[in-house]
Amino acid sequence: AQLNMCMYSHTKHIQQTVSALCPRHVQPPMLLLCSLLLLHHLPGRNIKCLAINRACTACSQRRLPGTGRTGMVCTQCAAGWRLRPDGLSQTCDCAPGFYLNGTTIGNWCTPCKRPQYCTGGDAVNNPGSLASDCEAGLGTVIDGAKSNLQCTALAGYGRSTSLSADGSTVVTEVSPCPVGTWNSGGNTAPCTNCPAGLTTAAPGAYNVTQCGKFESYIATLV
Repeated sequence: AQLNMCMYSHTKHIQQTVSALCPRHVQPPMLLLCSLLLLHHLPGRNIKCLAINRACTACSQRRLPGTGRTGMVCTQCAAGWRLRPDGLSQTCDCAPGFYLNGTTIGNWCTPCKRPQYCTGGDAVNNPGSLASDCEAGLGTVIDGAKSNLQCTALAGYGRSTSLSADGSTVVTEVSPCPVGTWNSGGNTAPCTNCPAGLTTAAPGAYNVTQCGKFESYIATLV
């Protein structure tokens, strides 16, 4: 009887875990695939911890703040995840430099892809653990970027600074390099002028080799 009760309890935990982690509309064949993907990501993990969150790798009974009772609380998340700083630690979000890849089944935190950056998930600003785009004309040059401070000019773009209309604020803008200038990107510099007597055929040049003597430019000098 005790063995049967143990097996029943273990099966119940598995059912609860699958129900919590796999989409409700998934049919049995895909439900099996979902379960296998969970085992692939978290081999040998505690079923009780997985029932809290699919990325929870360690948990324990603790007093729940403000409730006067105890409960199973996640204490550690898988690599690429972090505990949500909500006081209860019931949720694992993607860590900075990672984003939720967004597939329906087996979605997992993966390294951020350039030219985006990933600040990590949190309850208020990014509950979906999504990646963020840099401002227009900017992008990151490495995978795993964590902040917009890692956004640099794209090839053919440059930064320029000017004072606001009232002269109280320095305004930074990013725009395509004007004709006669170029920028290889991956930096925070303004566009560079072509060598004397040379220009570019159009805005957005990204290499000094695009500087040349074009007929339209020569005509303006005559």
